[in-house]
Formats: sequence, C-alpha cells, structure tokens
Amino acid sequence: MSGPGVIDRIKNSKRMGVFPPWIKSRGEFVEALGWLAGHLWHTVAFHAVRVPFVYLLKLVWRSPRRALNILGRIGRWAADADADADADADACSATRRWSTCSACR
Repeated sequence: MSGPGVIDRIKNSKRMGVFPPWIKSRGEFVEALGWLAGHLWHTVAFHAVRVPFVYLLKLVWRSPRRALNILGRIGRWAADADADADADADACSATRRWSTCSACR
C-alpha cells in the first residue's frame, strides 16, 4: 500500500464549520430570512389563488355525482330532514331497554 493511511487523511483533512456562513453574518442571515419569507408568501398566495379556481373546479368537474351527493347532504342537514318521529321513538325504546337491563342487575 502506498500513500497516507486513514488516520493521516483524517488528520490532514479540512473540517467544515459547524454553522453555515450565512448564520454567522448578520447581513447574510437577514437576506436568507427575507428570501424565506418571500418564498413562503409566494407558496401561500399561489395555492390561495389556485384552490378555489383550479382545484375546486377540477374536483367538481371530475366528480359531479359526489359533488351533488355532498350538496344534498348539506341541504338535508340544513333542513334537518332526519329529525322525525321515528328518531324520537328509537330514543324512547333505547331508554326502555336500558332501564330494563339495569333493573335485571
């Protein structure tokens, strides 16, 4: 074998700094934060514009049956169509069953 050994290569190697240079310099740190804020703002604005106009329209176009189903459910919820006498009767029978079972104990 020729050349330096592993230990010699480790001893002679240049070490990287623990902190990147942009953290050490206040100017570079402020510049990096500015870039990050701009990037985040662009991402939020991009999706805020696309969600209602592109993604929602794609969803409605690709699944009209499901969209109508959801609108129907919302309408039934708003009209409270499920609250009828059968629901009250079921609640009473459940109460009777519970009191009967608890009396057996």
